[in-house]
Amino acid sequence: MLEVPIKVRGEREHGESRVANNLFKYGFRTASIILKTYRDYRPLRFFGWFAAASMVLGFSFFTFLLGWYLHAGKFFPHKWAGFVGAFFIVIGLMLLIVGVVAEMLDRIRVANDEILFRVRRMEHELQRDREQER
Repeated sequence: MLEVPIKVRGEREHGESRVANNLFKYGFRTASIILKTYRDYRPLRFFGWFAAASMVLGFSFFTFLLGWYLHAGKFFPHKWAGFVGAFFIVIGLMLLIVGVVAEMLDRIRVANDEILFRVRRMEHELQRDREQER
């Protein structure tokens, strides 16, 4: 082994780094790529977390409304909590449905990729066999 000293330039001669010229921009782009990848390859888990968070929020509003009803014997003046709770639960259910549909589409994509791989492999084998016959 041999240690070789190298010169390091402090600044670029021309242009700016497209990778990391701004640390926050780089972090945001990296997080965006990670989330998109997670969304594309684990859609039910991705949307499931948001659905669960929305439903927990909705049920917490319903719990508040139920607590108020048990305390005061009426829903007034906190009817809003019921509407807000119902809104978050509906949003959660919609996110869950989106996750299930996206999971089915992901499975279809994986199956199509597998079929395409096998068809191309068979075509390649047929072409190789034809060339060997010549």
